[in-house]
Amino acid sequence: MIKRVLRDRVPVVTEHSYLRSDGKIIWLDARAYPTSHGRVGCLWRDITDRKRAEAALLESEARQRALIESVPQLVWRASPLPFVTRCRQRRPR
Repeated sequence: MIKRVLRDRVPVVTEHSYLRSDGKIIWLDARAYPTSHGRVGCLWRDITDRKRAEAALLESEARQRALIESVPQLVWRASPLPFVTRCRQRRPR
């Protein structure tokens, strides 16, 4: 990452998971950018909580999708606005 910033003189942003010495996995948002003095500035941010929330949301959506697809009747979900947000047609017999 740092080599790319030095070579191309462009900012680089990436996310990586790391295994800590205590066995816990953490996620870091790493950002590197060129400085006006020809050096590289770096910033790391712990995004473990965000990654856990994203994984929980994906799991919840998958469970909901599986439930909706398993019901033989028409299923829909609507928002307070006049829009249907999810619909599954009845299966043909």
